[in-house]
Amino acid sequence: MHYRDLIPSRKTVRLQLLILAVGQGIAEAAFIFVARHGLSGGGLAVLIWLSVLVALRFFLQDRIAGLEVKSMRDVVSGLREKLLTTLRSHAVPAYRSESQRKLTHALGESAPRVGEGFLARSRVQAALLQGFILIPCLFFISWRLALMSLLLVIPAWLATRWRSRSLRALERAEVRGRMEGQQTLTTFSENLESTSGGIGLTNSTEVLNEVLGKFQEPEWQWRTAQARYPALLEAGFFFALAGLVLIGGSSLGAWESWILFSGLLLLAYRPIREAARNYPISLQGTQALDDCGKLLKEWEALPQRMLPAINTRGEKFALHQVDFGYEPQHKVLRNFSAEFDARMITGITGPNGAGKTTLLRLLANVEIPTQGQVYWPGAARHHGAVAYLPQRVSLGWDWPQWAHNLKSNQPVWWNDLDSLLQINRLLSKGEHPKGLSGGERQRMALARVLSSDAPFLLMDEPTTALPGDEREQILAGVLKLWRRHPLTPIGGTGERGAIVVSHEPFLGKVCDTMFALNAEGMSETAAKHSQNPVPQT
Repeated sequence: MHYRDLIPSRKTVRLQLLILAVGQGIAEAAFIFVARHGLSGGGLAVLIWLSVLVALRFFLQDRIAGLEVKSMRDVVSGLREKLLTTLRSHAVPAYRSESQRKLTHALGESAPRVGEGFLARSRVQAALLQGFILIPCLFFISWRLALMSLLLVIPAWLATRWRSRSLRALERAEVRGRMEGQQTLTTFSENLESTSGGIGLTNSTEVLNEVLGKFQEPEWQWRTAQARYPALLEAGFFFALAGLVLIGGSSLGAWESWILFSGLLLLAYRPIREAARNYPISLQGTQALDDCGKLLKEWEALPQRMLPAINTRGEKFALHQVDFGYEPQHKVLRNFSAEFDARMITGITGPNGAGKTTLLRLLANVEIPTQGQVYWPGAARHHGAVAYLPQRVSLGWDWPQWAHNLKSNQPVWWNDLDSLLQINRLLSKGEHPKGLSGGERQRMALARVLSSDAPFLLMDEPTTALPGDEREQILAGVLKLWRRHPLTPIGGTGERGAIVVSHEPFLGKVCDTMFALNAEGMSETAAKHSQNPVPQT
């Protein structure tokens, strides 16, 4: 991957930055030579010209800053869009811990680092151009001092390159440590509720603090090295400047020339320092871009995520000779075939590990089978999605705003949902989802999925965390609301079908038909359909 893949107008942006940098360098050099003329002759015209050059430099610097921020924003948003597009178009198992960690790191840390690297790279190029403009001016004033300055800069530049390599090594160690520390924090947070108080909690927090300190040590080393880097460079420059002062008297005859040379030398030092400061950051950005490129290449090697084909045998969901497993050596479903009428409420039961959740994820197009084919009824296929309630519910970051909009725009529907799920009292609580109970989260998630305009509903353990004496009533009410609410009626009947995975003993009472999986992930129904294959489309 290259920066040009993220910014279509990269060449134009780069050219604009370089032109502005050249203009800034010319304005600075012109300021010195106009000032030289003023020291010898003076006059109001010199003062006016100096003011114009100062204003021009400010204008160019302001334009550069605005263009840099825009280009950096385009790089970051372009990379994030590329990551998310690949996530949507390929069968990336983003819900699994390792893939989720990679995605979070790429979106939250690598993308900004790539943008900073692009910005630093542009600044290095601009600084080198400005140096090429200002350094010849030094030779024009005094070639001896200019040559001496360059001879002193060469070892400083070599030392800078050496220091850059050491900074890159420290930065890589810092990234690894931060990622491992974040993983530790995530594990600690997940286990916090099951940790006993008193001595148990004390021991856990002491271990956590010790582990985090170990993982953060590379970060402190990297930050210390970064802080010292410009200071060491400046110290070397001022030692060189002191040496030039000692020989300046014999090389420059007039004090005006010495003042101008010193001022020009300081101006020439600025782009050199800017290049040295941004060079390690540009290398870090390049490394982050390479890491994202490898991640994208890994994802693009996965199967394409496409909507299932239309089932030509009617309004039915179907799986035909499907194989799937989360690990290559262990298949959850093997040569599995089944059909589900899209106008009926189907309940799926079976022991733990039989593949009920996997079956639902395959039907929802969340997972892609390694072999076989999944088919959707025409209504779901034309709509492009189904409503899906996973086992681990997520309210969504915008639940409060969504709820307020629904209450304002569809008050009758909101009242129907509230009478069943009592969600009106949860409006204010949605601002603090961590403080919600499991039952409150389940009610809010049910309200959201029921408001979908999709023609079909898939629910995995929808009564989890709800009170035992209310579960049957709530599930029956949920299915009734789903079937009868005329959001997207199938074939004009006003009814919408659903598949419900549950262990509840009353499931058969609220469903039109039942589908049972055994411990091997098969059923009598599945075996019957496996002998009657679904035609290809």
